[in-house]
Amino acid sequence: HLFSLLFLFSGNMVASNLVYANPSATISLSPSTLKIPVSQSFSLNLSISGVADLYLWVTTIQWDSTVLNLTNYSEGPFLKQGGPTTFIAGKVSPGKVEGLTCSLRGSVPGVTGSGTIAAFQFNATGVGATSINIAFSDLLNSAGDSIPHDVTNSTITVSNSVHDVSATGVKPLKTVVG
Repeated sequence: HLFSLLFLFSGNMVASNLVYANPSATISLSPSTLKIPVSQSFSLNLSISGVADLYLWVTTIQWDSTVLNLTNYSEGPFLKQGGPTTFIAGKVSPGKVEGLTCSLRGSVPGVTGSGTIAAFQFNATGVGATSINIAFSDLLNSAGDSIPHDVTNSTITVSNSVHDVSATGVKPLKTVVG
């Protein structure tokens, strides 16, 4: 959509055209759905896709702490493609990592493309279902401007059954008998 804004300054008319497009960048958690038995550990990736000139990202992730326990998290390889980075650990509390931040250092261009920006390891501690939500996210380019983006969250279902284990997009392992 193209929106034209007209401003009147001291009797002079100044026109400014702003283009609002659907964001092409998406920050997402994957797998998007996962079914696992209680006491099992699993990894979840925070990924970026379709981004141009990413220089810095900030995020807050939330989940139900009665179902999952965060055991570890680390920086992913995507932003490191642009050079040295600074990874700032977020404030961790039950069910939340707040203000997790990563930035390139120096006067370098941002990174374009898709990849993993962070990895989380969880342990299923209780039976139930929880969304793991990207409660806040901001992406900045090398000029310090926000990059519009969409967000895709994840849903984890924890059961007592060992036989109900699946993830979307993950192929089952072949069983070899004999």
